[in-house]
Amino acid sequence: MIKRLGLWLAMTALLLGLALPAWCGPTLDRIQERGVLVVGTDPTYPPLTAKAADGTIIGYEMDLARYLAAALGVKLEIKAIPFVELLSALAQGEVDLAISGITITPKRNAKFMFAGPHLLAGQSVLTSRELALKLKGPASLNKPGIKVAAAKDTTSEMVLKDLLPKAEHVVAANQEAALKLLLARQVQAVVADFPFCAVASFRHRDRGVVATEKPFTFEPLGIAMSPEDPLLHNLVQNFILLLQGSGRLEAMQNKWFKNPDWMKLLPHEDLAALRAR
Repeated sequence: MIKRLGLWLAMTALLLGLALPAWCGPTLDRIQERGVLVVGTDPTYPPLTAKAADGTIIGYEMDLARYLAAALGVKLEIKAIPFVELLSALAQGEVDLAISGITITPKRNAKFMFAGPHLLAGQSVLTSRELALKLKGPASLNKPGIKVAAAKDTTSEMVLKDLLPKAEHVVAANQEAALKLLLARQVQAVVADFPFCAVASFRHRDRGVVATEKPFTFEPLGIAMSPEDPLLHNLVQNFILLLQGSGRLEAMQNKWFKNPDWMKLLPHEDLAALRAR
């Protein structure tokens, strides 16, 4: 398996090298000079990106970043940055790429380039098993007296305002913070990315947390980068295509979305919840 992975990375690097006769572009030049690819992420979105018990940042998107760095022949540095500050850090050149469950929206795309999508997701609802039995869809939450939480400055918050205007909105710092409000029964539901909801319902089903089975919106997730380096965009876009064509992207998705083994790497409190199921 290790030999096959090494061969695949070598072939990917060769293909990318053939596509790029020389490094050029401000971000690519910076990566080459440092010998390091700097990726910004908010490690609170498992299984896309999360902080393990040993402090390392893991997840589906972090595997994506590691494969990209290996294909480029450079080291990878991951910077943990709150989601609301992530694109600002990218604009200021603090990171080369932002990979953190970022939905490609027209508003964001007007300021940044996006490669992808590397995953098709959408919004879902987390709630209690008791309330879920009464729901006929997200619209059932759209009534006064129902408290619904979402992460600040995300598409989840936009959906909250657009689809549930009558509900009482509670804005949390991030998706994990919104989940904690639900577990503490301070809100009746959470609107969040489908991957996050799916894993949260698995982690906490012993506490009666369930998620809607399918996303109720269509949201492509991409890798954000500076608009000043179109060559970098071309490189990362082709890299994602190589991952898809080789079947490696599907294997990564199976690893993080269908196999719970990675949960054993989470901090003790999350591992305890897993063992209690």
